[in-house]
Amino acid sequence: MDKFQKMAREQLKMMPENVLIHIGKCGGTSLRLALREGNIGLYEEVHIKQPIIDESHKYFIVTRSPIARSLSAFNWRFHLVVTTDQQPDRFAGEKQILLKYKTMNSLAEALYFSNGTANALAQGNFRSIHHLGENISFYLSELLNKLGAKQIGGVFSQESLADDAQRILGISVAAQTHRHKSQTLPEMLFLSALARRNLTRFLRDDFRCMDILDDWGKLSPIGSAALAQEKAWAVYDDESDH
Repeated sequence: MDKFQKMAREQLKMMPENVLIHIGKCGGTSLRLALREGNIGLYEEVHIKQPIIDESHKYFIVTRSPIARSLSAFNWRFHLVVTTDQQPDRFAGEKQILLKYKTMNSLAEALYFSNGTANALAQGNFRSIHHLGENISFYLSELLNKLGAKQIGGVFSQESLADDAQRILGISVAAQTHRHKSQTLPEMLFLSALARRNLTRFLRDDFRCMDILDDWGKLSPIGSAALAQEKAWAVYDDESDH
């Protein structure tokens, strides 16, 4: 840890107005545990709710590229609700929706009809799955519209979480809690060109939030590259169709 990291860490300990915005399926649980071990206090951790907007607060955001986050959220809920039957009735109707589509690819392909119009049923089903309804824009749209870059204390990208935590706060993050990708069947990870294109369109507000953070220089190079790759998918997939 260099002297600047030490100074930042000591300053954070003295600032009760630190707010951690823990967007689901981005590695926030692992970061929260590391903050606790590092004795870095938080005014509030925001999870499954929208943050209170206050210019005197510093906001630390745990985020991830939108499509990867959505895929992870679908698969994690499928694991808890269907595969292991740990939470079959936590949210009304969720299990039926997961069983109807079975994969994110199937759900994503159904978001729009072949003529390009919205499939209201499929889009409503998407939003009814835990963590998909509480998307990136749910947490950040109003915050980023009303505040500026100086109120963002740091952004931790899931793609570079350990490096970001060390760079921003000088703390170490252990292996990410709830990470189960290695145990996920390949068909659960597959996304067709149509699915990627539909998700890029459907998650446009999430991409807008991420673009703002990227324009403010808040994303790590790895996080920025992951975002750019997902945005490029739609262009590449459109061109490959012709």
